[in-house]
Amino acid sequence: MAANILGEPREAKYEAVPRVAFTDPQAASVGAPEAAFSATALVSEVAKTATYTRAYDESNGFITLLIDGARLTGAYALGPEAGEWLQQATLAIRARALLEVLRDTIQPFPTFSEIYIAALKALHGQITTAREPRALGVRAVRADSRASAATSIGTQNGIQPERKVR
Repeated sequence: MAANILGEPREAKYEAVPRVAFTDPQAASVGAPEAAFSATALVSEVAKTATYTRAYDESNGFITLLIDGARLTGAYALGPEAGEWLQQATLAIRARALLEVLRDTIQPFPTFSEIYIAALKALHGQITTAREPRALGVRAVRADSRASAATSIGTQNGIQPERKVR
């Protein structure tokens, strides 16, 4: 809106507006509240959390990432500095970044942004499993049985297999 007031016409994009409740611990969210795939990572499982001044390694904090199968669409977090964790998710949602790009991003070590590594890995696993033929209700067919299966299906539908003419 400020850009419009200053004479720079822009369309407002509301899908990536972060929300933070500055409580202890902080609660934060951005984007869609649900999606086709979601994964949660715990703060206590982030490497080196025991080195921080607070007892983060004993924290019940977490981050949940939501994805439509290709792009991050939402995230929510609870824990110390949860509002800070969501900056990366906010940018990813606004930029429509692909999961592959997010997984390829190097996280600074040791920081809380490493929490993304576990969540993105879990999302990748879920999506990969969902895309496998068995997950879609399609049974795998061996290469040497494809021809006979195609012939069988074609014959059932009234289509005769091609015959070679000499």
